[in-house]
Amino acid sequence: MRSVWLVLVAAGLVYASPAPSFRDCQIKIKDSLHGVPQGWVQQAPAPQDQLIQVKIALAQPSVHELEKHIGSVDIVREWLATHGLGEEHLHNSAAGDVVTIRVPVAIAESMLDTEFHVYTHSTSGDNLRAADDDVLCAPQAHAKHCPPLRQRTATLETGTVKGLAGQDVDALCHSNITLGCLQQLYSFVGYKPSTNTTIGVTGYLKEYANLADYQQFLGNDSANFTVTLINNGTNPQGQFTGGLEANLDVQYAFGITRPLKGTFYSTGGSPPFILEFRDEQNDNEPYLDWLDYVLNQTILPSVISTSYTDKEQTVPADYAKRVCQGFQTLGSRGVSLLFASGDAGVGNGSDDPSVATTCQSNNGTNAIVFQPDFPASCPYVTTVCATQKRHRSRRVLLRRRLLQCLPAPAVPGHASGRAYPDVAAQGVLFDIVPGSNHVAVSGTSASTPTVAGIVALVNDARAAAVGNNPGCGTKGFNASEGWDPVTGLGTPDFEIFKTVALNN
Repeated sequence: MRSVWLVLVAAGLVYASPAPSFRDCQIKIKDSLHGVPQGWVQQAPAPQDQLIQVKIALAQPSVHELEKHIGSVDIVREWLATHGLGEEHLHNSAAGDVVTIRVPVAIAESMLDTEFHVYTHSTSGDNLRAADDDVLCAPQAHAKHCPPLRQRTATLETGTVKGLAGQDVDALCHSNITLGCLQQLYSFVGYKPSTNTTIGVTGYLKEYANLADYQQFLGNDSANFTVTLINNGTNPQGQFTGGLEANLDVQYAFGITRPLKGTFYSTGGSPPFILEFRDEQNDNEPYLDWLDYVLNQTILPSVISTSYTDKEQTVPADYAKRVCQGFQTLGSRGVSLLFASGDAGVGNGSDDPSVATTCQSNNGTNAIVFQPDFPASCPYVTTVCATQKRHRSRRVLLRRRLLQCLPAPAVPGHASGRAYPDVAAQGVLFDIVPGSNHVAVSGTSASTPTVAGIVALVNDARAAAVGNNPGCGTKGFNASEGWDPVTGLGTPDFEIFKTVALNN
């Protein structure tokens, strides 16, 4: 069965009781592509019996809108029932806010009042299912919208790598970056984690983290990490199945933080996608499927590192907003989310005007524009770029870009959008082990797990420095600076007490 994602979001409305019926609503074109993307040619209508997957995402209401939200759910279910789809045909997400159905093209065309066709790429010959003008529709009253890392050859800049205070580091670090180099560069040599702080790493696009490679990288046959499979994700362990991306992420994020517990999330599937003129396939990541799983968990890592990023213009705006809201929810639960800023500068990584066409917009104008990345542009994540040579290198591999489709809290750099990156770290020529061999890789996929690991160490240090008063199945209150419910104002220091008493 071909999996096609048509994301429909039902939004709560203000209406008088009783709630309106689906019969009172209209079908409306909410969004469409500006013509067929370059390189794709429309072919025959899609086979009427071909199964496709439709996701209906219900808006997440605030408490005071809950009653209106329930009305939206009822209308969407009534809409599905008019096409013969009852509860037995629906798959509800863990949070109950996403409904998935699998239906033949014929039913989907009737539901969405559109026609589906097969498109063929003129170069590769690949086929793609698409609706007429990619029209995705829903009941008007409740429709909010209708809808890898490469091994690189790199050279460090002339000069030596220096630590934060300008101190010298091992000579090896001038040509390759290792765990030891990062410990020296960022001043955590000798630090030993000692709490139950945890860290997570995400994996998509069939990037697999190999345990044997991880153990070889650390030189420790007992090293381990937990694997969580989401949305039919897999993580095979053949000698050459480990991906450069996944291995880099776990080897550095978990290597920096050992012996803290690490979890690798392998998520399958594909998200909604807007083609660009060069695209032959959807290689964006299904963040919403990952969020649906983790937001339903009681215990979460304190830090989660993600080295994947997509051009923002290939991500449907409402899908991006929904994902960004999910990241905000995770953040409100105390999870630090680190995301790579991407490896292409403000668009294609080149200042050569002859290749500027790779920065074309896909809104029908073909204008040459800077290309922000998502989720790096989400204001609720910490975005990491890569540097080389020095901690505050004058040469930065990734340049600051501005958010286009998502509003953001007030931040330095732009009045109406989100400026990023937020932080930077070394990202050139990291030594990793894929398939039992050592290779060097570069990019923000290296700097992101580095910063994530350091943040997890800070969380560990903070947890080790504060106590608590557990009870009733909880950890109770934490001790902290100033007055707290555990130690009051703290323990006495005779010398300080004496000084204060004599001075008064």
